[in-house]
Amino acid sequence: MIHPAARIFLDEKVFTPSEFVLIEEVEQWVKPIQRMVSFSLGDEKYFTFLTSGSTGTPKEIRHSRQMLEASAKATLDYFSLSPGDRALLVLPAQYIGGAMMVLRACLGGLGLILQEPRVRPVLPDNLAFVPLTPSQYIAVEQAEGWDTFTGVVLLGGSSLPALYDVPIEGRRVYIGYGMTETASHVALRRVGDSVYEGVGETLFSLNNDDHLVITAPHLGIEQLITEDLAQIIGQKTFRYLGRSGWVINAGGVKIHPTHWEQFLSKRGIEAIMVPIPDENFGQVPVLVVSQRTMLKNWPSIKKDWSTIPPKWAIVCTELPTVGQGKVNRKGLEDWVRSHQDLLFPLE
Repeated sequence: MIHPAARIFLDEKVFTPSEFVLIEEVEQWVKPIQRMVSFSLGDEKYFTFLTSGSTGTPKEIRHSRQMLEASAKATLDYFSLSPGDRALLVLPAQYIGGAMMVLRACLGGLGLILQEPRVRPVLPDNLAFVPLTPSQYIAVEQAEGWDTFTGVVLLGGSSLPALYDVPIEGRRVYIGYGMTETASHVALRRVGDSVYEGVGETLFSLNNDDHLVITAPHLGIEQLITEDLAQIIGQKTFRYLGRSGWVINAGGVKIHPTHWEQFLSKRGIEAIMVPIPDENFGQVPVLVVSQRTMLKNWPSIKKDWSTIPPKWAIVCTELPTVGQGKVNRKGLEDWVRSHQDLLFPLE
């Protein structure tokens, strides 16, 4: 049921949810927001989302109202958001992250300020909550746009470079773990911390292949086997190791790209690691960077590499992406394989 305090701010005008869905002439980016508000007001039992396609072909996923509302309420409770609190929506609402923010505002009686999705949001005063992509967070950081902000930042959609994955005094920044299948995040961690904590009643375990398994009774999820590899710390906590499909098997040695990408990021190299076929090892890792000069310190960095180091690198100035700017790793791997003439040795 929609909270009577819920308000939506658009173009400096204030609407109740019922008024908002009746606005006829709106820009294209507003229409998915109206669709979710309409769902919140109505009695439809299911809502259909489109996945981003970061791990394969985009697909439709249908969730029950009960599941979506339980997810929204778990987030409201976790962050102690109260009726009248102000939140900002600058994510596209056709994806799960933006759509769930709309539902949280409706159920929790929040004042939801709408901005067209953009790389660098402008943060209004007196915000209690703002979900952002990592690229948006970095853009605000670089523009020194946090001066008056005292609320909570929730990041999701892609990884955060190690340079920015650090705690900042006085700022509450969380990174969510979840997917369309789980109706937004089911776990959160503070920036600078590697351990995720389950939200609501969510519990975690591993199957025989070390894949993370999610059980969330409040969402109706029982033993959901993910494609993610993890280290279990406790029933409600884990460390994320990366996608199983991203693991590079170099002569029997399993290399987790996301681990080494973070390793490089902390040393000033922003790179994506993908495999190419190799006659001797089956696969070998390749570093994809935006410019060759980024690798100038590689010789000293290589000394700290504890597994098989990459011997090749390649420059790609425009990474293939899918929804919300996520890197399309399969597309990038295919591009590297078809451009092996551009590979250069790492020495």
